[in-house]
Amino acid sequence: MQEFSFEGCERIRRNRKERYITVDLGFPSNEWRGKSDRAIREYLVEAVETGLLCCAKRLEADKTPINLEMLMNDFANVKQLFLRENCADNR
Repeated sequence: MQEFSFEGCERIRRNRKERYITVDLGFPSNEWRGKSDRAIREYLVEAVETGLLCCAKRLEADKTPINLEMLMNDFANVKQLFLRENCADNR
């Protein structure tokens, strides 16, 4: 992790040959510093969800087929596990 001066998505990069896409997610320290673990987890999971949607939008703009409904359903399951308070290590 590095300190960035932005919030949200920036620099979406796609490698067609190796078939992957990346995005930089910014979450400034003022958004998490001094907050509860639960608040930090909620903020992080929302940032990741935004990143997924940014990547999906890019893929759709590139006319690359994507099953957004399946992706978001899978992410909803991950989100639920990540936010589960009673899970000691959230794996």
